[in-house]
Amino acid sequence: MKNFRLSSKMLIAIGCVSLISILGFSLLGQNFASKQTQLYQMANGLNICFQRVNQSFTALMIRDFSSDFMTKDFRNTTSDCFSEVSGSLSAKALMTKSFKTKLNNIMSDTHWFSEKIDRVVDLSESQQMDLSQSNIINKYVEIEQIKNSLEEGMIAEADRTGQGRTLLTVGLTLSLLLMCASFFILFLKRKILLKEVRSIEDEVSRTLGERDSHLLAQRIFKKLFSVLEIPKTQSFVIDYHSKLMEENFKMQDHLVKTNAEGFQPDEREVLDVEKLTRIYEKVDFNQAVSMVIDKMKVKAFNHGIVVDTDIHDDFVVNSESESLNQLIFSILNYSMESSLNHNEGRRIEIKGKPLGSIAYCKFKIAGFYFDESDLAVLNGEAPTDDTNVNLAILSELIDDANVKLAVKNKHNAKLGRLESEIELIFERATAKKTSRVVKGNKQEIKQMLQRSLSI
Repeated sequence: MKNFRLSSKMLIAIGCVSLISILGFSLLGQNFASKQTQLYQMANGLNICFQRVNQSFTALMIRDFSSDFMTKDFRNTTSDCFSEVSGSLSAKALMTKSFKTKLNNIMSDTHWFSEKIDRVVDLSESQQMDLSQSNIINKYVEIEQIKNSLEEGMIAEADRTGQGRTLLTVGLTLSLLLMCASFFILFLKRKILLKEVRSIEDEVSRTLGERDSHLLAQRIFKKLFSVLEIPKTQSFVIDYHSKLMEENFKMQDHLVKTNAEGFQPDEREVLDVEKLTRIYEKVDFNQAVSMVIDKMKVKAFNHGIVVDTDIHDDFVVNSESESLNQLIFSILNYSMESSLNHNEGRRIEIKGKPLGSIAYCKFKIAGFYFDESDLAVLNGEAPTDDTNVNLAILSELIDDANVKLAVKNKHNAKLGRLESEIELIFERATAKKTSRVVKGNKQEIKQMLQRSLSI
């Protein structure tokens, strides 16, 4: 099971969510506190209204008919008091279905109670009446029961709101702790990151002179990108570096083989350099490829062939422009004709980059394999009548264009298709250069090339 690691993005996200939660919990907590206070105030107001009913009932029972509590205005104000409680509950969004029903009942019963007081007073003044036997007592009891039930409901709702407020306070506290913890961990990770970066810098300083610098580079890439927590970039850079080194090694082997084959083992005399001297012009390979593709784009379009180029801007070689243009045309024309042998994924890739004192280019032809006769011609055998005219011309242009050529067939496992490759190795145009022959055995030549490519 993979170790769980908190990335910087995840910590920042946790901190932001915690901050939003703190703001939300704070606003909800204030809302709950206000609601709880208002419910207690409404319960207290309801109790005050009922006290007015109680005062009128008490004055009636002791037959104090002249009391201010028995006046019509006082009793109307009592009804208005209950109406105000109902309106306040509705205005503050505290009204529930139960509250509404009970308030309507208590206001209705209070109105009936007030009217009953007027009739009882009239009867009591005209004749003796036993008030203890009047049904007004039952109505008072009903009002009191409704009031008690309503008051208990308001207090219970206020208590539930208080419990919710307590939970919000707990959530607020946890969010605050989580936010502080995430930012503290971010701070620690930054310190660790700076320490790791310094250690990588120290390692580079210590091992800068290592022979296998590519191994050092891969080790540094892996460590640096792991610290920076960008695995996709790490994978891309390491793969690209590995591919570059692989091509570099292949190129070295090819150059060593090409140079070694030019010597006879028993031939050790130094050749006259002046006889082999030949001056080439500087040719922009990018411009030459673009010009040839521009001439052949109609053919590529008509046959559905994709020509993809990826050539470094600083790709200037020592060659002859006319020979080089003809060479590129022959390769590209042959590649297009070869692509017509299948109908799926017709594609030609042209990639090139300068490497030290040489410039390397590769033509990839998707879905095509060189046959034995084509390989023989490209490896130096004389063309026959059946040889493709482009290959025949190509074999004659190699020396004029000052280029080394190699071909191979391969299977692209990643894309699941056949591919053939034509590799071109030029002398990079850094200054006027003459061709020369290097003296030595295969091992000496390889060491010389390794030194020149590592510059």
